[in-house]
Amino acid sequence: MKRILVVGSLNMDIVIETPCMPKAGETIAGKSIAQIPGGKGANQAFAAGKLGGNIAMMGAVGNDEKGEKLLESLKGVGVDISRIEVMNDIPTGQAFITVDDQGENAIIIIAGANGKVTKELIDSNLDLIKQSDIIIMQLEIPLEIVGYVKKIVFPNEIKKLSAYWRHSVPYLNKIKLVFTGESLPKLASANADFPMDSVVYVPKGRIKTYKKAYQRKYNDMDLKWEELK
Repeated sequence: MKRILVVGSLNMDIVIETPCMPKAGETIAGKSIAQIPGGKGANQAFAAGKLGGNIAMMGAVGNDEKGEKLLESLKGVGVDISRIEVMNDIPTGQAFITVDDQGENAIIIIAGANGKVTKELIDSNLDLIKQSDIIIMQLEIPLEIVGYVKKIVFPNEIKKLSAYWRHSVPYLNKIKLVFTGESLPKLASANADFPMDSVVYVPKGRIKTYKKAYQRKYNDMDLKWEELK
């Protein structure tokens, strides 16, 4: 059986059901409130464990009741939780989720211990990373750490991947994101490993959609687009 490793987030979801979303400055009565183990990383690990996978998770929780419940939830479906760090003086990550009668939701995430996952934690678990057949990550831990793990696993694969898409997937358009002007120091301070000129492969016919998505992601930066042949 292949060994699966999830490197990512663990959150306790605080879910509030309400008839409708409150407007700015409005107070309304909710219908119910519940605490549900979550976090994109923990959800993936839980699903793999429940399906009988050989699964381990690496991440961090606080030394508190919410962290204990998250660990118990994963352990209950067979997830190896020995590589999840329990941190003092910082709470477990939380997500505050409001869901209305139409199924619409609004979510506020407090990263907590998720935001403190470090290179030291990764380095102390290199054996597990190198032994794993499948590694799953998300973007709810620091992007620097996501990139760090990727470099450990695929130190020389970026050029190979680029060549694969260029020659084997003709239905994709290649778009170059160019960060200019005042955006450069902002981007560098946010994530030193992020390339200033990034090439993105976009399905043909969906270029406008992807442009809007990236513009929202970097809404305070000068972002230009250049379509490449």
